[in-house]
Amino acid sequence: MISQYHIFAAIIGVYVVSRVADAMVERNSVLLDKETRERIWQRETLTLLWWRGPDIVGIGMMILGICKVVGLIRVKGSWGIPVMAAGLMIIALSSIVRSWLIQRAHSAEAPDAAATKSAKSAALLVTVAELSLIALIGMFILAPALRSTGGGSSSQPAAEKGTAGTKNVPASKDEPTGDPFWVSEAEAVKMLKGPDASYLLLLVQAGEVRAQKEDGQPRFRRDDISQTLVAGLPSEEDLRQMIASKIKVEPEKPARKSEPKSPSAETQPLKE
Repeated sequence: MISQYHIFAAIIGVYVVSRVADAMVERNSVLLDKETRERIWQRETLTLLWWRGPDIVGIGMMILGICKVVGLIRVKGSWGIPVMAAGLMIIALSSIVRSWLIQRAHSAEAPDAAATKSAKSAALLVTVAELSLIALIGMFILAPALRSTGGGSSSQPAAEKGTAGTKNVPASKDEPTGDPFWVSEAEAVKMLKGPDASYLLLLVQAGEVRAQKEDGQPRFRRDDISQTLVAGLPSEEDLRQMIASKIKVEPEKPARKSEPKSPSAETQPLKE
């Protein structure tokens, strides 16, 4: 199954592909005469806003999502990860637009040159790479994040609806609570997609997931679980090491020596 580490590796791979595509264009553009290169540069400059604008919007969305994930923005909802994913997808689309604008500039000024053929090949290469990255982000980051965010809001509380012929039936602890910040143990385990409740307890003890009790039932922080999934679930061995490093054994205090009791008035001999 594709994890967050695979997505990160895909982002690095796409970056390398885009750098290779730029090198393909620049290598053959050197063979053009100076005037042609200047006209191509002018055409690229005129179309700068077409890809730079979406690029800035995508970067802004990623910064906004990161601020939400790390807790700098305290607005209701768990929308940090979906906004980050959408921003990265917009940046990928702007890279595709940029590559084809470069190809169009070369095609207009030097249609039969080798640089134009290289620009077209580079644009195709960038398009395939960026679209693959967009598909991965949408399937394995954006869609799961949206499901986990909207899962609680789409359900109907059992306390309001109740079963047939009954009213005010308390919601089962296995049902979604609809709380955007805190989830039940069953929801938390479901979000982890594999690990059981004992692993969830290790996450709490290691400080990776915050927990509290509400009406006697444990509740777990939804965004902490989402952030842990994005960063990659640590192994149980790593969690136990983290827990052990947090436990500080205080040195035992020496037992206090019993002080001799001062003679009381009853035990003192009477003075003649």
